[in-house]
Amino acid sequence: MAFQYRPDVFPKFPVEIYKAGSDEPTVYEIPMIGYVPKEVHEEVDDVITKRIEDVQKRRDDRNKKRQVIPGSDRKLQFPDDSDVMDELLKRLAPELAVEVDGWPLMPRQELWKDWTEASKPADPEKSDASSDSSDATE
Repeated sequence: MAFQYRPDVFPKFPVEIYKAGSDEPTVYEIPMIGYVPKEVHEEVDDVITKRIEDVQKRRDDRNKKRQVIPGSDRKLQFPDDSDVMDELLKRLAPELAVEVDGWPLMPRQELWKDWTEASKPADPEKSDASSDSSDATE
């Protein structure tokens, strides 16, 4: 069988958002991390790299002046996973990005964790098809 490249059938990660008092979710589907288009990855990498450079410059300037670097100052914080997720969502699902932007920290971190976990390739050692029956005791 030949290898088939079909971007229209790439695996997706569903995100269900329930509005207060609603039983029906709004469902967004975003590609698994490994299926995000290369140009999107490159754009996000550029944005995050620029932010790292800006933060480092600000921190270096403060260090030269012997000024305190407060951990709560967003302009002095290096980007984290939530920042990467925000940049990806802005490009992949702008409406979802707006929703997630208003969330508290924990749900945002849980979304990133669940999305990255779901995006991992299947572990062949944990697959039912590859289980070794010779380990069974008689």
